Amino acid sequence: VHAGPIWLIEGTSEEKIEIGEIELYYIDGSRALDNDLDIVDVCDSIGQDAYEYATAIYRNGVLDAEIVGESFSNDALALHTIAILPTFRGREIGIRVMRKIAETVGYQCGAVVLKPTPLQLSIRSEDEEWMERMKMTEFGDDPELAVNRLTRYWNKLNLRPTHDPGILLI
Repeated sequence: VHAGPIWLIEGTSEEKIEIGEIELYYIDGSRALDNDLDIVDVCDSIGQDAYEYATAIYRNGVLDAEIVGESFSNDALALHTIAILPTFRGREIGIRVMRKIAETVGYQCGAVVLKPTPLQLSIRSEDEEWMERMKMTEFGDDPELAVNRLTRYWNKLNLRPTHDPGILLI
């Protein structure tokens, strides 16, 4: 799991401005395969989220060709969460960040996936300071509406279904 801020670097001064935060899962399916391990079992030992990403795209320890097509790698990258600060919303920054990540980190992966998860309804909702900072209450509390809205947003990346209808392939 890799998590941290998203920075915008402005102009020639290269001033860094925080515009949000992100959490990614790197699933090292190639290493598991080299060690005769089933990556789904490995991910299950890590946690529920990693397990769900793995079961969505792997079969018998390898990326499922019916889902991902021909792949040159057995590794996968999952966008677990992304939150853009309110000042920067409405500019499709999340889409641009994900495209850049897919190009720079995901290029060595056989699959890049995401799960449209409304953060205002997640475990983060218990963190009042974070909820206020991110102004998550602006998004409402209807789970179905929130997931549909996020799915429409992320579909700008031409998403495809996986074995799990809640997890989508870029």
